[in-house]
This record gives sequence, C-alpha cells and structure tokens, in this order.
Amino acid sequence: MYLFVCGCPRSGTTALTRLLNLHPGIVIGLERYKGVVGHTRQITPAMLEAKSFFDFQPNQTNFAPAVNAEAAKFYERAKAKFDTAKFVGDKYPQFFRFYRAVFSNFPDAKFVFIVRDPLYVAQSWQRRADDATEWPAKNDARRAIDYWNDSLAYTLAYTQVKKNAFIFVDYEELFGRKEEALFELFRWIGADVTPEIQSQVAAAAAPEFARSEEVLARSVELPGDIRKQIEAQADRNLYQRAQRIIKSQRKA
Repeated sequence: MYLFVCGCPRSGTTALTRLLNLHPGIVIGLERYKGVVGHTRQITPAMLEAKSFFDFQPNQTNFAPAVNAEAAKFYERAKAKFDTAKFVGDKYPQFFRFYRAVFSNFPDAKFVFIVRDPLYVAQSWQRRADDATEWPAKNDARRAIDYWNDSLAYTLAYTQVKKNAFIFVDYEELFGRKEEALFELFRWIGADVTPEIQSQVAAAAAPEFARSEEVLARSVELPGDIRKQIEAQADRNLYQRAQRIIKSQRKA
C-alpha cells in the first residue's frame, strides 16, 4: 500500500512523518523526492522501489545520507524494514497541489493530511522568514495563509473524488494526546497495533513528543495588524470541515 503525507508547510508534516515511521510496517521518506516532484509534478511506483528509494541522486532531495548524518540514520532504519513494510511512500507538504498526478500513478494510494490552526502556521512561517537562512524572507506570515487556504481547499475538494483516500490529523490533538492519538492514527491507516508495537513505538516516540511540548506551549506573538489580516483571510470554514472529518473517522 502506498501512503503519502502532506499539509500546509509548517503544519507538522515532518514531525508526523517521523512518528509514522516508528511503526515497523511503515516506511515514508522525508521529502525523498522533493526536487523531483517540485520540478516534474510526478512520483511513480518505480521511485518507491528499494533500488531507487535508497539510491540518492543529485537534486532529488536536500535530506540525503551523504550530506546529513540524521538522514543517514533515518534511511538506515528505513532500509532495515523496507522489504517487510506494509506501507511505503513519501512526505512532501505540497503534494496537495499534485493530487491528480499522484492518483494517476497510484490509484489506491492513501494520504495523511495534517491540519494546524492558521495563526500558529503563520507564526512558524514568520519565524523562518526572520531567520532566512534556508527560507525565503518573502515567505512570511501573510503569505502563509494563501498556502493554508489552498492546502485545505484542494484536499477537501479531492475527498469528493477519492472518498476513502484521505485521513485527516489535527496537529494540536496529535501532539497533545500523544501515544493515544498516534495509535488511533495507525488504526485509521490500517496498520497493526499490537501490544508489542504499542510498547515499541511509545518508547521511541517519547523524544518527539517531548520536543512538541515546547511548541504547543508557545503563544501567538504576531503583531496585531498581521494577526487581524490572517484572521480575516484564513477560511476557518475549511478548518471546521476538516475537524468534522476527524470526528467522523473516530466514529467509523
């Protein structure tokens, strides 16, 4: 089964992907083909076969084992379970712009889409813009809301085309409820959740959830005029629709 992760950038897609990869039956790349998808809008089944997935070519990704020690450890763990994994895929926040292309190559694929309150997404964009080392300064809080609206609008529209292909996750709920929410997500995906897996994942997830506590504790510190603009432009009706889908997943 092919499984992809996406959401508005700075909504927690990386942290979510790291948590999903703690399951012994899940292997999802961390923007393994960012350079390819961003350029060609295409990802193919051949790219998710082991011989390609672990053969890092120039310009495919900026998170590669040869230049990043963390990436080396990440893909070493992925390689150890790849042959027996039930779910294989990639994470790229802006997959939401390319659903048609992805589904044309992966008709039965599933997407995990993470949603986060727009004010916190905008604040995260502003933090990166202020740093501006690997993040364009123009991608500030104001620009974040167009991406946020688009990510939800495109995804919610596509749920009408592929009704069973999407699983929605709320950032605050996942990192607030921690293991309980993660095991629930595994079940929604269709991954096994045995006592042994729960014990293994809970121990491995502890550092990730510890890091998230500091993020969850942050208050919104955007200037008043920017905050008002974001509140005016962010389509919270879309956000509420996503929340209703999450509630329906829980009832199913």
